[in-house]
Amino acid sequence: MNWQSPIALIIVAVTLVAFIYTIARPRKKSGCGSSCGCAKANPAQTSIRKRD
Repeated sequence: MNWQSPIALIIVAVTLVAFIYTIARPRKKSGCGSSCGCAKANPAQTSIRKRD
């Protein structure tokens, strides 16, 4: 076994752990309602108005 085989196995293992972590972590709720920093929409301001 040359020096490249253990390095390749380490790279594959790190990639596998990253994929498993991405799949297994809990999902965040999408949209507003959390501490995303956006202002809550006022329903009166969200309507479309005609130009005069």
